Amino acid sequence: MGHIRWEATPIVNKLDRIDKMLNEIEPTFRDMVARVKLAQQQPNLPDYMRQRLSGLDDELRDALRRIRSRVASVRSNIPEDALERERNDPLSFISLLSQKEGG
Repeated sequence: MGHIRWEATPIVNKLDRIDKMLNEIEPTFRDMVARVKLAQQQPNLPDYMRQRLSGLDDELRDALRRIRSRVASVRSNIPEDALERERNDPLSFISLLSQKEGG
């Protein structure tokens, strides 16, 4: 595979941080879903309100899944050979740039 013109390691590090943040907020999302469920149990709640709360429930449940899926998609597009090269030789990106610039 050809060389990339950007550093993969900082991207991976940022994605790792996003994963950590998602893990930190997951209990908050579960709490929000629980509160929506409680709201749906209100006596005499009209169907149109129950439906809207159900939609909110679906959105909350899907949000983290969608974000995690997108993070995985970004990760899968990082060339493994470039990441491995950076891990083995942290200066490889700098030497690649100087080659591209003719230096």
